[in-house]
Amino acid sequence: MLFLLILFANLSFSQVADNKALSLEDCINIAKKQNFDIILTKSNINAASANLTNAFGNYLPSIRLNSGFSQSSFQTQRSTPVIDPITNQIAIDPVTGFPKTQLSWEFVDASTYNLGFNANYTIFDGFSREANYNQASKRLDASFLDTEQTISNVILDVYRNYIDVVNKYQVVKIRKQNLQEGKKLLERINAQFEAGATQKGDVYAQEAELGNREIALIQSENDLAIAKANLFNVMGLDPNSEGEFLESSLPSNIEDVELKAFMQELGSLDNIIEEAKKNRADYESVNLQLEMSEEGINRAKGSYYPTVSANAGWNWANQEISNFNRNGRINFGLSLNMPIFQNFSINNQVQQSTLQFEQTRNQLLKFEQSLKTQLKTSFLNLQAAEKQLEITNRTLKSSELNYQSTKERFELGVANIVELTAANTQYISTQINRINSVYNYVLAQKELLYGIGNLE
Repeated sequence: MLFLLILFANLSFSQVADNKALSLEDCINIAKKQNFDIILTKSNINAASANLTNAFGNYLPSIRLNSGFSQSSFQTQRSTPVIDPITNQIAIDPVTGFPKTQLSWEFVDASTYNLGFNANYTIFDGFSREANYNQASKRLDASFLDTEQTISNVILDVYRNYIDVVNKYQVVKIRKQNLQEGKKLLERINAQFEAGATQKGDVYAQEAELGNREIALIQSENDLAIAKANLFNVMGLDPNSEGEFLESSLPSNIEDVELKAFMQELGSLDNIIEEAKKNRADYESVNLQLEMSEEGINRAKGSYYPTVSANAGWNWANQEISNFNRNGRINFGLSLNMPIFQNFSINNQVQQSTLQFEQTRNQLLKFEQSLKTQLKTSFLNLQAAEKQLEITNRTLKSSELNYQSTKERFELGVANIVELTAANTQYISTQINRINSVYNYVLAQKELLYGIGNLE
C-alpha cells in the first residue's frame, strides 16, 4: 500500500513537472513529500514511538488469561461378580463361602477444564524502569531531530541542484546568442568575400569558429539536461521527467549593499559557531544520544538493587464446565529478588554501558570539531565568492568594451578575424565567469545558512 501511494504521488508530481515551470519553493515542497531519505527517516519515528509506549508499559501490571481443556483415556481394572448360568444367580465359592468374582479391564475417558487470571506488578526494580523510559523518550526526540536534519539536508540539495540548473540556463542562453551572432558574422564575411573585400581565409576561420560555438552549445545543453535530471532525482521524481524551472526564483545579480548587509547579519565566526550549536538539529540529536548513553549506565546499575514485585490471581479447574464457585482458588503475594552474586555479569553490563557513554561523548567532540570546520569552510567560501563577484563585475565591463572595439575595427578592416575571435572568446568566458560567480555566491550563502541551521 505504501509503495502504491508513493508511486501515485510520484506520477502526480511528474505531471505537475511536465505541465508548468517549477519555482524553487515548488521543488522544495515536492522534495519534502517525495524524497526517499525523508520518507525513510520519518518511519523511524513510528518505531521510536512504539518503543516509548513499551517503556511506559513497564509501569503497568501485566495480566494474563489462560484456559485449557484436556481429555485423557486410561485403563482400569474392575471386579465383577460371577453369575451361575444354571441358577442365574451370583455364584458362591464353596471354599470361602464368598461370592465368586472375576477381574476385567476397561478404558475410562476423563475430561479436565481450567481457567485462570493472573496479574503481576513490579513495585521496584532498582530504577531500571525509569532509566529505560528516559532512554525511550530521548530516542523519540532524537528521531524527530534526525528527521528535521534530513529535511534540511534535502533542502540544501535542492538549492544546490536548482542553482546549478538556473546557472546552466544562463550559459545555454549565452551560447545560443553567441551562435546566432556567429552565423550573422559568417553571412557578412561571405558577402564581403563575394564582393572581393576580404579573403577566403576569413570565411574558413569563421566557419571553424562557428563549429566551435555549436559544440559549446551542445555541451552546455547536455550539462543542463544532466542538471535537470539530478534535480528531479533529489525531489524524489523520475529523472526522466520533463519540465522547466523558473529562473526568477534566484537573483541574477548581487548588489554590494546586499553583500554588506548579509555579512553584518552573520557577525563573527565565533558567533556563527555558537548560533549553529543552538539551531542545528543534528547537534542536538548527538547531545541526546549522550544523555541516552548516560541513562544506559543507570539502567545497568539498577541490576545491583533488589526487585520487588506483587502478584495476584484466580485459578479454577474441574472435570465439568460448571460450579465456578467450587474448585477455584485465589492467590496473591509479594516477592523479593536480591542479586547476591551474578558471576560479574552486572559489572560487565555497567562497564559496557560506560564504554558506550565514553564513545558517544567522543563522537560529540568529533562532531563539534567537524561543525567548526564546516562553518569555517563555508565562511571562507562566502568571502571568496564576494571577491569573485567584484572581479568578474570589473572584468565583464572591460571584456565587453574590448569586444565592441575589436568588432568595430574588424568592420572597418583594421582588425583581422583572429583578433575578433579572440575578443569574442574572452567576452563569452567573462560572461560565463560572471554568471558562475553570482550563483557561487548564492550557493555559498545557502551553505552557510545551512551550517548555522537557518536554511529555510
